[in-house]
Amino acid sequence: HMISLGSRLAVAYNLRRFYNFRSAFPFDWWISSASGITELLRCPDIETLYDPSQLELGSRAETVRHRSLDIQLHHEFPRDATKPNGPVRPDWLQHLERPKARTAALFNKFVGLNKSGNRIAFFREQPDQDDPFTVHLDALFPNADYTLVFIPAINAGMGDSFNWKGN
Repeated sequence: HMISLGSRLAVAYNLRRFYNFRSAFPFDWWISSASGITELLRCPDIETLYDPSQLELGSRAETVRHRSLDIQLHHEFPRDATKPNGPVRPDWLQHLERPKARTAALFNKFVGLNKSGNRIAFFREQPDQDDPFTVHLDALFPNADYTLVFIPAINAGMGDSFNWKGN
């Protein structure tokens, strides 16, 4: 299994494109801080993630952001396709149940990989920094065999020499 731990959407997109799979996991389409993902690995609580008192609409209505986790829930809420750049709809707070249910199902699938014989590669794009994830992955996946792959930040566009595709 190949699973993106972020930090942006392009990681999951490129894993799926290059390795030709479609399986989704919770962190795929979020723009996320390492500290936010670390906290969710420590305590994967959907109610905390979708706590309305922690959610705010981005300055140009391009995304919904969790303030304390510093995670942008970029594709979780309905957008207004009639406006340029399809901003998040003003009534986005009335649409919490669907992303909560979807994320809960993806988290159940994620932790369900903790089975003897399962091999998992977790990928995270980020600048060089300490590994904040292993202690929590060890706790969540004691039976599976996993590796953690850090990808250096790739500041490339859609037609670069590595064929890295942005979101």
